Order: sequence, then structure tokens, then C-alpha cells
Amino acid sequence: MKRVILLTLGFLTACSSHANVPSPRTGFAEVNGTRLYYEEQGNGRPVVLIHGAMLDRTMWDDQVPELAKGYRVIRYDARGFGRSARSNTPFKAHEDLKGLLDHLSVDRADLIGLSLGGRIAIDFALTYPTRVRSLVLAAAGVSGVPGDQTPGAWLTDMMTAIRARDTIAASDAWLRSEAMTPAMERADLRDRLRTITYANSGIFAMGSNPEQIMVPPARDRLRELRVPVLVLIGTRDAASLRGMSDMLAARVTGARRVWIEGAGHLLNLERPQEFNRAMLDFLNR
Repeated sequence: MKRVILLTLGFLTACSSHANVPSPRTGFAEVNGTRLYYEEQGNGRPVVLIHGAMLDRTMWDDQVPELAKGYRVIRYDARGFGRSARSNTPFKAHEDLKGLLDHLSVDRADLIGLSLGGRIAIDFALTYPTRVRSLVLAAAGVSGVPGDQTPGAWLTDMMTAIRARDTIAASDAWLRSEAMTPAMERADLRDRLRTITYANSGIFAMGSNPEQIMVPPARDRLRELRVPVLVLIGTRDAASLRGMSDMLAARVTGARRVWIEGAGHLLNLERPQEFNRAMLDFLNR
């Protein structure tokens, strides 16, 4: 009986801690000839969460409740991922983001992006500088800099699977990459990551990528960024991504870098408490 009472009190306490967080508002935005799915929760200063490649908005489940206590949190599925439409029409991901913000009447926002999401955030900030308040760049890519192409069995297997249009095998190979290994070592994350990645594996069946990279790319323009920037990187991430964090820390005026010990590529999933602490400390300043 005592155990039941304690469990009940714990449940009520957990519920009450989120009592002031409004329920999410969802919808689709028709932008640039495509359809983007989005969710927003909370009120206050707009904060936009942009997911990584082969993932979708659900990767931010551990961040939304904390952010929504004081911010208007917007997360969406980039074109081709999650519940957003997929198309072979050439597009620019940062222009899709602009269309979404226009649809939601957001004039200026803090952008938080991981990997692909970081690249989109940087390109958007360079193209529309007055619409960005700050950037949180987690294991971010940089347009104009090749992604992780370190020779290895996983890459060979992935390319073979893509040519065979075997999207699940391609996903499994990607999950064996250096960047993803730390997360896949975790029993509490392994199944969750497979579920999200398999749900987005159709992107491998498209053959060529219709996304057009910004010209000139961000690689040559990082010194143009004039907003506060936080760079987050895991000590176990792939060498190429650690190198991109070096580039950002060196070339972006005033950028602050935080290393998350023991984390691989998926910082917010592998180390949610450390990630949230660094993110909120930065935003609240």
C-alpha cells in the first residue's frame, strides 16, 4: 500500500511539473510547392528546432517540455522526412524554413539545429540575418564542407544498399557509422533510433538528392554571422564533425563552444540533461 501511495505521488508530481505547458498545436504549411508538418508548444520567444538527417521532429522529445515552459517552441519535419512531403523537385532547405516561419507569422527566432539541422540554421542566418536572434549548433554540418566520408565498411554497405534500393539495409549501415556508434551502444536508445530511422528510410530510395546548397556556401561566409552562437559537440563524434566544430569556433566571431563528454553525434538524445542545461543557459542569457 505504501508503495502504491509513493508511486501515485510521484506520478502526480510529474504531471504537475508540466501543468503549465500548453498542449501542442499542429498543422501543415504549404510552402515552396511542398507541405511541411509542424508542431508548436508553449508561449513566449519563438525557438525553432531543426532535426538531423535520417531523423525527424521526434528526436527533440527530450527538449520540448523544458523549452515550452518559457518559449514558443516550433519543431517541424524538413522536406522528405517525417510527415512532410517528399519530392524530386529542386529546393533549398533554408528557403523552406523561411516559408514555414512566414506561415507561422514568426519575424525573428532562436534556431537550434543538429547536424543537417545545424547546416540549415546557418544557411538561413546568412541569408536572412535580421530574422535570427541566436544559433545553437549541435554537431552541425556546414554547407560547402563534405559530410563524413571516412572509408569504412559501413559506408561501402550503405552505398551498395542504396544502389539496390534496399532502404532498411542502408539505414542499418548508417547506424553503424562512427558518428552513430555511441548512441547505438545504448540499450535505451537503440530501438528508438531504429524506429525513427526506418520511418525515414524512404529518402534512400530517391537516388539523387534534389536539395540545392546555398551559393556561395556557408564555409566561405561564417565570419558574416553576427548573432550569438553556441557550438555543441560530443567528444566521441566523428572526426569530420569535430573538425566542423573547430571551424565554427574559429571563424564565427564570439562563438562559444561546449564539449559534451562521452557523447557521439546525437547529443540531445545521448546526454539530454547536459544538452538541455547548456542550451537553456545560452538562451536564457
